[in-house]
Amino acid sequence: MVQIPDLSIIEDYLKSTTPDPVAYDPSSDPSTIVSQPLKDFYIRESTDLMTLDVTLCDWGSASWIDNHPTEVIQPVLLRAPEVIIGAPSGPPVDIWNLGAVLLEVLDAVRIFDGRAKQTGGVFRTKHHLKEIVALFGPFHPHLLALGDPKIAAEYFDDQGSIRNPILRPKDFLENWIESLTGNDKEFVMLLRSMMKIDPGERPTAKELLSEAWFRRTTRQPDS
Repeated sequence: MVQIPDLSIIEDYLKSTTPDPVAYDPSSDPSTIVSQPLKDFYIRESTDLMTLDVTLCDWGSASWIDNHPTEVIQPVLLRAPEVIIGAPSGPPVDIWNLGAVLLEVLDAVRIFDGRAKQTGGVFRTKHHLKEIVALFGPFHPHLLALGDPKIAAEYFDDQGSIRNPILRPKDFLENWIESLTGNDKEFVMLLRSMMKIDPGERPTAKELLSEAWFRRTTRQPDS
């Protein structure tokens, strides 16, 4: 990934390549902007290569909204509930994914593990689902109805809870956040808003910007 040094480059590019003004209106819906290469704009001269900020990343599980190379998208432990049960998926999976990654970046821990001593430390989908339910509640019946009926019948009861769950201590999301205290517990509220079981209840990326944790640009010492 290459960081664009001057965001006005994007505006200039869209104005010169897009006949529809709404496509480069900052207040418009980002989904109206067609993805196109910017290389001829942010790398104008070969000498500019020395000034670029480059970040290595892995897009191996990336997918288009309407064209999935495989329906089992996302890295295993970051998969959204709808992906695990085989229900239709879309942009809300990225919000779930971001929530799980934020905790890993903040505290260097994974929110889900998918393994238990009872299974010999081997990943099991059932245990992964149990971890999700323990932290964020049962699966909604209408979501299960959209998924693979074999998965629903194998793992869930009529209330959307896990059948014959592996016994484990009760989970509290707050227990996972070790590096934050006081008002920074707003981060827990942020995670809960992003990691709703029902994808329709998750905020969009734009709506996330109004969350208190994102709006706090300065940190006050806890009294």
